[in-house]
Amino acid sequence: MISREVYEAWDAYVIAENNRVRAEMKTRLRDFVSSLLELPVDAQHDWALSFAKSVVDDGCRTPVRFPLFREVLFPALKAGIQDRQQGCARWLAHFDVLLAQSPECQSQLPEQLQSSYGLLHEALDVDPEDAASRKRLANLLRAWLEYSIHEVPHGVLYEANGASIEQCVKLKSELAEFQELVSQTGFEKGDVELIRDCRFHFQAYADYLASGSDFRSYRSYLSSLDLK
Repeated sequence: MISREVYEAWDAYVIAENNRVRAEMKTRLRDFVSSLLELPVDAQHDWALSFAKSVVDDGCRTPVRFPLFREVLFPALKAGIQDRQQGCARWLAHFDVLLAQSPECQSQLPEQLQSSYGLLHEALDVDPEDAASRKRLANLLRAWLEYSIHEVPHGVLYEANGASIEQCVKLKSELAEFQELVSQTGFEKGDVELIRDCRFHFQAYADYLASGSDFRSYRSYLSSLDLK
């Protein structure tokens, strides 16, 4: 059970956030976290999961600062993921920026769950009917696929570098996953063209790489195919 003192500490922190007084915000947040961590672990986790749901699913706009994420939300979400509680992996995926900037937290997760991509897959494994996770995963892959071809005709990208033949194969697999997802969530404007362009360039760029030094650039390879 959450004590009255904890609720009062939270209310004081929210007021400080709304007033935008940085020193006061930090003090009030520290007071709240300290008071919450004095409660039994189950009570801490109940509050943290309820708050995570309010942020991710219900549109609560209270900012999630690092102390709140690292000391309160992450331990509860990690425990929920370990117990395969519905929603927990998707809620943690929402905080992917905070997670990426908290290596002490990230390292506590299995490698496949250290990214929003892996967390959303976990969410769907726990609850195949989780439409919100499916939609977010589709959005994540859409952005990734758009990035991968945004420098064409110079080349196809994989992360910060030009894709290898093996990475083109992986991109084709991710494209197939994206197609399956949007067939369930609904196509957005530009998806048909994105799928068409990715399908072509993932194969064409792999063929270009396999051709060795026959062409000066991917642009010249495309020109040889009479493409503009």
